[in-house]
Amino acid sequence: MDGIIPTNPSVGFPIRLLSVFFLITAIFRNNAAFLVFFNERREWLILDQRLVDAVRELQLQIPIDQIDWQRLCQHFLTNFTTLPFYLNQGIQEIEWCNVIFLKRNLRIDLKDGRQVIAKYIENFGEMWCEHTKKNEHHIRCQIRGTDEVVIIPISAILTHILSNNDLYQYDENLASEACKAKMRKRGEIVSFPQIQRNYPIFSEVSMKVLFLLCKRFGIALEFTYRFNLIVRRLVCLGDQSIYSPPELAEEDQEAFMAFMERYMNQFVGRVIVSNTIRFQQSNLPDKLRGLFEIYCHRSQNYSPTQADVDSFLSKSDEFFVKFAVTILENAFALPDTYWTQPEVGVLTKQKKNYPMCHFLFPMPKDFPKDIFE
Repeated sequence: MDGIIPTNPSVGFPIRLLSVFFLITAIFRNNAAFLVFFNERREWLILDQRLVDAVRELQLQIPIDQIDWQRLCQHFLTNFTTLPFYLNQGIQEIEWCNVIFLKRNLRIDLKDGRQVIAKYIENFGEMWCEHTKKNEHHIRCQIRGTDEVVIIPISAILTHILSNNDLYQYDENLASEACKAKMRKRGEIVSFPQIQRNYPIFSEVSMKVLFLLCKRFGIALEFTYRFNLIVRRLVCLGDQSIYSPPELAEEDQEAFMAFMERYMNQFVGRVIVSNTIRFQQSNLPDKLRGLFEIYCHRSQNYSPTQADVDSFLSKSDEFFVKFAVTILENAFALPDTYWTQPEVGVLTKQKKNYPMCHFLFPMPKDFPKDIFE
């Protein structure tokens, strides 16, 4: 028979005929055994010879390059509403949907505990399975949405019936997880002298501290100046995992889990924003603001003046670097004043519309009245 046997149908080929296409092309390649689901069992079964002979007769009569694949597949689907397989010394009719052909989507169970959707790409043969402690047929699959290829025993197939909605939801979750991973990377806590411009990813203990601080000061988990200030100041103290924060009251447990889930899904990695714009009123740069506040706390100076700022800025860069690495404070050992004191040398103005980045802007000569409350 002339021509090359196609591995894929042409563009626009009807989805409902894909199984027929892969059946016929498999027989053209002298493959007549398929993975079949029957009575909740997975079996490798061989097609009835009559069907195999019918396909091979066709193979002898029509050159490959002259086959109208859509018409041919429709003909076979009309004449074979089920597929005959040899089973227990007889013929068993199997529904098309219960015969697994190439590129079929399967939900599978991996050794690492993941349940994923994967595309069946080839039969790998029979070999020992550690999980079932017996020889099993194995197949090679490509995990959907990735280049990862795995070899699994057929007992690891959870289901072979997947709807378009199943695939859509899986793809949505995959995209969501990829986005979360990217945002977690962006949310890594930066060290001095960098400025924390993205909502950071905190440890669970630090998240608990953030939750309790917000509860103490009546601060909502929103994109607001008050919340951002708590976040920025908590970042300056270092990871709270080495301390023991107060235990959550029973009535706070559920609220904390919701708080953490929302923060992790909606805040981490995003640029820190609020409807409050910050304007520079002193010569204290934002990169030194956290250090300055801790410096004032250690000297119990909670009403610093410009003279204090100037004295602090007169110190060397070497001092700032060394001081930054010494900062590791227990958030609950600090007085409320540390969390509630206004930022030194910062003028805040409330904006009417969309939020702005939590950056420090230069002081304008006048303020446009139409954008501020």
